[in-house]
Amino acid sequence: MDLREWLSKEKMSIQAFADEVRIDRTYISKVLTGRVHPSLAVALDIRAATRGEVPLEQLLPLAIRPPSAAPVKRDTARKPSVPTISRSRASA
Repeated sequence: MDLREWLSKEKMSIQAFADEVRIDRTYISKVLTGRVHPSLAVALDIRAATRGEVPLEQLLPLAIRPPSAAPVKRDTARKPSVPTISRSRASA
């Protein structure tokens, strides 16, 4: 479970959570959007505040997150786009 899902499940605002872990609300917002990744100390505080329901792996950058902790990609019904050649380039 990631932090956003946990906050929703607990019906907790970002501000209330920030107050609980004693971190600025804007910093928690940046963590939620992936603009920043928490230090180990902050990640441990987040894990403790969520009673372990948000594992440390969920707070790592996607590039180094273990596959088991990567977000699940939802299958979309869209067909892959096929490149087309314009007529002006085809005759050149």
